[in-house]
Amino acid sequence: MKKDKTHHKNHGFPPFSPVQGKFINTCLRLVIVLNLLLAAAPSTQAQTPFVTGTRPGSVQSSLPSDRWQELILNADGSINWGQYSFVAQNYNRSDIQDYRMGPRYNYYHSTPASFPTVAQIGSNGWDPYPYDYYANNPKRVDWHQKSGQMLYQPEASTDPGMARARIGTVSCLASAPTVISDMRIMWTPDRANYFNENPDLATQHSPWISASGGKLPKPPIAVARAKYMTSLTGAVIYPNGLVGFTGNGNDPNTWKVDNNDYGTWRIEPYYPFVKLPSGKIPTAVAMTLNHEFILVTVWDVVNRKGQLGVIAVQAHLTSSDHFSTFTASNMPFFWSMPNYGRVNRLKLLGFIDLPFAAPTSIEATADLGMTQGRTDPSATMSPDFGSQWERDRWRNGTGGYYRRTSRAGYAVIASRSEDKVAFVDLQPLYQYVRDMMFTTSSNHYATKNQGMLDSQWPHTFSHAPQQRPVVRTVLSVPAPTAVACGFGRDGAFFFDRPSDFDGELFRVSAYVASMDGTVRMYNAASLNRAGSKTAPYLVKTVNVGKNPTHIAYGLQGGREANRLTITCRGDRAVYQVTTGGSVAKVLRDSRLVDPVSSEVGHQWRGCGGIATVSVMDYNGKQAVNYVTQKFVGYNHQDMGFRFGAATQVPGKPFLLSIAEVL
Repeated sequence: MKKDKTHHKNHGFPPFSPVQGKFINTCLRLVIVLNLLLAAAPSTQAQTPFVTGTRPGSVQSSLPSDRWQELILNADGSINWGQYSFVAQNYNRSDIQDYRMGPRYNYYHSTPASFPTVAQIGSNGWDPYPYDYYANNPKRVDWHQKSGQMLYQPEASTDPGMARARIGTVSCLASAPTVISDMRIMWTPDRANYFNENPDLATQHSPWISASGGKLPKPPIAVARAKYMTSLTGAVIYPNGLVGFTGNGNDPNTWKVDNNDYGTWRIEPYYPFVKLPSGKIPTAVAMTLNHEFILVTVWDVVNRKGQLGVIAVQAHLTSSDHFSTFTASNMPFFWSMPNYGRVNRLKLLGFIDLPFAAPTSIEATADLGMTQGRTDPSATMSPDFGSQWERDRWRNGTGGYYRRTSRAGYAVIASRSEDKVAFVDLQPLYQYVRDMMFTTSSNHYATKNQGMLDSQWPHTFSHAPQQRPVVRTVLSVPAPTAVACGFGRDGAFFFDRPSDFDGELFRVSAYVASMDGTVRMYNAASLNRAGSKTAPYLVKTVNVGKNPTHIAYGLQGGREANRLTITCRGDRAVYQVTTGGSVAKVLRDSRLVDPVSSEVGHQWRGCGGIATVSVMDYNGKQAVNYVTQKFVGYNHQDMGFRFGAATQVPGKPFLLSIAEVL
């Protein structure tokens, strides 16, 4: 049969001539080419991202919450560079924020389940009852508090989206009830909490604003503190490449006004910062274990690759008197050494390339965990490194607890969209600092030439490439959403409880959570000790809720420093997992609408206290505190999860980072 060469129905238009058809085909091809070019070009407009990839649905928060997918992938799984650039340059925008945090509850559950209402402890956010800080009756004789930065997507256009918030206050009283716990997450100052405020004053710091072209982006992308050292300062990252420090309370990285305990006095705030090169968009941040370096993952939209940036921190050493350290002008600053207090300057050392383009999460650890030494008279504030004897004591670790530095460590970095996890060896970085500071007099002399030039201390990677961290292992892991890496006990806790710390297991373990709710536990022992390295290997897996968006742990959690508190957005649940990879308990509460992250806190003085999990409820627009343990003196009682208080947020909270207010 001959093929029918007649035209199809043309709705009344005459048939095209061959010349017209050829012309139209040419035009159509030009249109297709132009569309492809536009899709590949970086976008600078605040437009709605189109949806590509293999997962069904849409990321837009204006669409139903049961729809979501990766934005930066083509149908074949490759990176769509136009979308890559768009997402990076709008990384802190509300709809991109929602995309970054992955699927919500309705994505996994077409029919909502019935959630219990968790029992409350105390009343109106207090246990056993409200206390008037101004009346001060019975008299407060001691107190404990943890405070830091709460990030949120603000409702008001003038709101910078970063508050300096506390997770509550424990007060010891001169007479019964002797201990009262304020469980409210708050950012309004009062007599007992003069240093909390919204917005965090760092957002009004004129050098930050000037470096941002007159307007600071809002909100920040992330904030991080060291998981071991009492990290008073939090490292904050912005999509314009600004990386800065702000404080939490009694520290000179906070505008401090104290009218109660020590008289009225002020310290001018320090908000040191660096600015990353143009085109390098920060996406995640971590502090090394003893506050020596800031580690920042970036999407390089110019060179189309992922990188790890390393920023050195200059600060006072751990010290025995935190007030004299903060105020004395003669106390020296040291680069890349264990510290917790006054941060003076930052310096970008350089970048290393990562084996993927789109890193989304990072954590770091080291072989040494150092505590602040403010109550220890043996702490060293100003050692004489010009002395070979002193340098030898530091290098060999023979000068006591505070004359030590890290020799090894690693960072674990994930790319959710690329299904990859990298283990990065930090030993070259630590070793170079030790070689320069603690070996020969000529090396030490070179560290006295300090400044921002490549050849000045601390040296940049271009001047001393041997210090660059090294990617040791790359693993294929389905949609890794959050990471964690353990550390050793090192005598750091307020309680002497080595049995609670599971021996050395936490020191050698790393954890990677995937979107499907699988948490993989790896042995990374060789990366966390000096010497030759072997690849981390899988030890076990444990199942938690769907879309685990965040893992909280660290010394600020006290007794539960080594327990992983995993927030699972896809199941509206918070899981606590032991060091060994077993589920200890699960929080499900009808009060929580959209939990996306948590922070662990431990507030105790000799009279007693509480341990808490503070949940950031994104679409619920609230910060919710739960009590997990209660202390009477040195005795503690496990509370499971008990509701403490919920505070409305002027926007959608997504991250909280705290440390003890000293």
